[in-house]
Amino acid sequence: MGRVLTRPQDPDGFARLIGAMRAYTGERKPQSNAERAAIEAMRAQGVSSDLVRAMVTRLDATRASVRTHYLGETTALDFALPEPIHAAGPTAAPTMVTVPSLALRDLLHLAPIPPHPAPPVYTLRYRGVYCHSETSWDGFSNSDEIYLVTSAVHIDASGQNVVRTERMPVGPGDEWYGDVDSGEVRVGPTAACWHGNSDPVSLTVAVFEYDNGNPDAYKAEIDAAVKAAIAIAAAYYAGVAILEKASGLISDAINWLIDTGDDLIQTQTVVNPRSILEWYAGHTVSVYVDHNKSTSLPFHFITTHHGGGATYIAGFDVTREPPLPLPPPVIP
Repeated sequence: MGRVLTRPQDPDGFARLIGAMRAYTGERKPQSNAERAAIEAMRAQGVSSDLVRAMVTRLDATRASVRTHYLGETTALDFALPEPIHAAGPTAAPTMVTVPSLALRDLLHLAPIPPHPAPPVYTLRYRGVYCHSETSWDGFSNSDEIYLVTSAVHIDASGQNVVRTERMPVGPGDEWYGDVDSGEVRVGPTAACWHGNSDPVSLTVAVFEYDNGNPDAYKAEIDAAVKAAIAIAAAYYAGVAILEKASGLISDAINWLIDTGDDLIQTQTVVNPRSILEWYAGHTVSVYVDHNKSTSLPFHFITTHHGGGATYIAGFDVTREPPLPLPPPVIP
């Protein structure tokens, strides 16, 4: 199963991303003030110019007819879109939240975060992955070998984008889960993806089926791609919710620029405001149910990944310091 290339979710954003990446490596001169700002943000994040150059070279090596079909001329060396007209200032759109595990009625009346001498600190943790259906083609194996790369992003008090990228499962000798079949769960090792008190925080989750690649090398490339995408969103779209705007761009970047020796099943990005983190932290985890069959996958929220005939569900939870008392049981 190779990459399944599609039209970018955000064609203009992707064109701006590639232009800024070319300028970052010195392949061309910056074309606008926004592009210069994106380059400076990438530099401040410590993005490796070697990794960026490798990703752009990989894009350019894609068959010309495929690039033209899906991207047109937007990734050509001299292509540049005009700077968008936007109003600087506060977020212009509400944060979109993907909460597949909660009934919407439970989210309509979120209680405010109670006052405390010190602000709460949240930890977003990976709990495990469930295989609803394995890939339909995995070389000569009848099972999957699965790993995930998570990349969490928040904007700190000074307005800087902070990115944390991890590979799951963690631990030496545990680069992937082996012999994964349909209906099976791999729980843990529980590991932190993010730690802080920002509002909101985004989490990008990419699920890979291992063939012969290097999961930690792809972790570094995804980290660089996410940082570059966030830099573009911040530079060009200051009048909208930056993490929302970047979510589709991150998926586009991973799909087009991270050409691994392994198969990318699918990427999903979730944006959660602090009020949702508070809600999760005050409730016990659930156990994922697949078509009336209970699994052992614990979660507060999930991401779902389809590709190559496979469907994988990754589970995450949220803890809080200081902890909240759990709500009383419902008495009929």
